[in-house]
Amino acid sequence: MDENNAEDFSFDARTTSQQFQQRLLAAQQSSTERQIKESIESRNVDPQENNQVPLEEQRRLLSDQVKALEKEVAKLRYDLKIQRQRREKEASVVKMTPEQRAQLQDDEEQVDDPMDLDVIFDYLIRIASAPLPSNAADISTSDFIQSHAELRERAMQDPEVRSQIDFAHIEFTKASNKIEYADGPGTVRHCELCGSSYGQQFTVTFTIRQDQLCIENLKVEVGMETQFELCTLLKRIEEECNLLGFFRLLIHYGRLIDDRRTLFQRLHELYSSAITVEDIGSNTLKFYREQDHEIRLIWDINILSMDVSINICEQVIPNIRMEAYTTGSPEREELYTRIPANFARLVSMKGTFAATRIMLDAVFGLK
Repeated sequence: MDENNAEDFSFDARTTSQQFQQRLLAAQQSSTERQIKESIESRNVDPQENNQVPLEEQRRLLSDQVKALEKEVAKLRYDLKIQRQRREKEASVVKMTPEQRAQLQDDEEQVDDPMDLDVIFDYLIRIASAPLPSNAADISTSDFIQSHAELRERAMQDPEVRSQIDFAHIEFTKASNKIEYADGPGTVRHCELCGSSYGQQFTVTFTIRQDQLCIENLKVEVGMETQFELCTLLKRIEEECNLLGFFRLLIHYGRLIDDRRTLFQRLHELYSSAITVEDIGSNTLKFYREQDHEIRLIWDINILSMDVSINICEQVIPNIRMEAYTTGSPEREELYTRIPANFARLVSMKGTFAATRIMLDAVFGLK
């Protein structure tokens, strides 16, 4: 820039020009308007929207404090009532004679002495375990009190008890509980339970240590067939002393056996007049018209695992299958070899009874 131009452009024009001042004023005005707008918006916002959660928490805390104070007031009122009763009693004792005071002291000792329910229960159990008198005509004890056997018989015939038996499908015919007072701490109870479930007889014996409240020495006696099919599970149950698992398994197995018995009986009634129906053991039903071919319906019990937990019933499932035998032509033999697979497919679609009827009617041409 030359000297003439430098003289024309003054020093003040370089720093305080009109455009710079206008921009500065515009920026200040914009900033001021923005602050005013934000202030107005903040005042118009509902404070409950931002403080909804804190207010709810505060309400809950105040409610808890009120409940605590109400409990404390109730306790203080109860204590005040007890104090008033004690003062009234003490005031009445002052007016008593020495004989009346002694009698009152004896009554208080009798009331304060707690009742030992364990002794009462042990005495009742000992009476229940005692055998009946050999001489029925002996009324030396009392002829006005019914015997334990009569009371038990009346209890077993009660409608509510019968309804529970029908619902649970388990009936106890004998329950004994003998107490053994050991030298160490606590006592030992020898228990025995006898009964039936779906016609399956059982006997269970075990001991209970009162100080530990645990079952020991569990022994199970069941029928020969039940023992044969469930021997591994029963042995595992005895090792773990799982009394609840035994009853769950017994009822589940009894239900399966009852279903098998019902199915075989229905098939007997339906086909005995048309073809020959023969039982082979308790798990197989044989159907034939001629000796050269026959159909066998087999119902076994499969044990999937040795788990005796709460899912023990899921480990015992029925294995239902059909087998066919023939001595006829090769075409007939090939046809009979397809019967097991076709029967299994029908069972999954229609059930065991319907699948058996379809296969028997098709093989023997009954319908």
